[in-house]
Amino acid sequence: MRDSGVAHILSVSGLHLSLVAMIFFISSRVLMNCSNHLAYNVNIKFIAAFISIIGSFLYLQISGCNIAAMRAFIMTVIFIVAMMLGRAPYPLRSLMIAAFCILIFSPEYLFHPSFQLSFVVVLCLISGYEFYIKNKYILGHSKGIFASIKMYVFANIYSSFTASIITAPYVIYHFYKFANYSVLMNLIAVPLMSFFIMPLALLSIILMPLSLDMFLLKTLSFFIWIIIASADYIVQLPYSIWRVGHISSFSLVLFTFGLFWLCLWKSRMRSIGFLIMGLSVAMMLNHKKPNIIYDHNINVLGIKTKNNELELYSQNKTPKFTLNYWTSWYGQKEIKIHDKKIKQVDQVFTLANGDTLSLNYWKCSNADIQIITSKKLKCPASPSVMLINNEDIWKYKQVMLYDNDSSTNKYRVKYSDVDRK
Repeated sequence: MRDSGVAHILSVSGLHLSLVAMIFFISSRVLMNCSNHLAYNVNIKFIAAFISIIGSFLYLQISGCNIAAMRAFIMTVIFIVAMMLGRAPYPLRSLMIAAFCILIFSPEYLFHPSFQLSFVVVLCLISGYEFYIKNKYILGHSKGIFASIKMYVFANIYSSFTASIITAPYVIYHFYKFANYSVLMNLIAVPLMSFFIMPLALLSIILMPLSLDMFLLKTLSFFIWIIIASADYIVQLPYSIWRVGHISSFSLVLFTFGLFWLCLWKSRMRSIGFLIMGLSVAMMLNHKKPNIIYDHNINVLGIKTKNNELELYSQNKTPKFTLNYWTSWYGQKEIKIHDKKIKQVDQVFTLANGDTLSLNYWKCSNADIQIITSKKLKCPASPSVMLINNEDIWKYKQVMLYDNDSSTNKYRVKYSDVDRK
């Protein structure tokens, strides 16, 4: 589901919660209109709006109160309250209020992928809708069922494409890959989710006490099967996944600044946001991968080959999670593992550029790069040798070496989050 670009339909988000609020509002209003006494003497719209808030809150509690659901609930409440007061809510203001309410109690959510993706995609859709309304005349002004279908399909393609492009840097930053056919898959999954799966799911819950839910659940399973089968088919298509690998945090911050500039400005100055975002994308695509990775915790050494692929050397069985993480982090589909003793043994490796690397445990070597893995061993420093001492290895547990543009040092060393030239 993630590789096809529709993992968002598995998490409780604005799509689900807004549908729940709408279903509660419409159903309660229809039921109350069946009574002439209520219809003539009570403000049914006001009561239905209040019921939809309660129903949405109960659904939020059942769902587990994740970040996307809380954002959707706050924005839904603001919209409903504005409707009850006869006011028109401003979407950007509602979005900022939701962000403020969440971050004031849990500021650490700012770095959570769910928070970033949820708020960025809504900000993108709000600003994109403004552009869509201004240029709606391109599709013509015809009326009828076919014109409505055409408008819906175009709006779905437009929103899916816009959201996929804008959230791509955030998806790559957190998951290291991007689904190339996400627009196509969303065109299949979102209508099924909106018109069939969510209404059938809620209706089946209502009919469960009466034992009348079996047919609805079987119908529901059929539509779920369509989504799963479609996702499986799309993932099997050529070039379905773009494996990018790790990108820098600064490039993502710069992209976010450019996105805010583009969405919040109303004058022609907003075009500068495209330049900032383009610069950040160029930085992401040119982000360097390390030539060498050494993890002292699990005794694994990774070396970049001439084909710019990472190969691992380890005698111990590498944990599956760690192996999958390194594979995605480096932007590869799979990693080749060589059976080599790493712990408490001296080993010499040849890099793609001809330099040599040694793991020194018992004695020093003549290698260009020497990693001292023993606490007792001390090797003399030399201008022609890059020496990584055991104090830093034992302190940070992981070391990475990058190509350095400096003329003095050939490599740049990075311990965890600390850079050293």
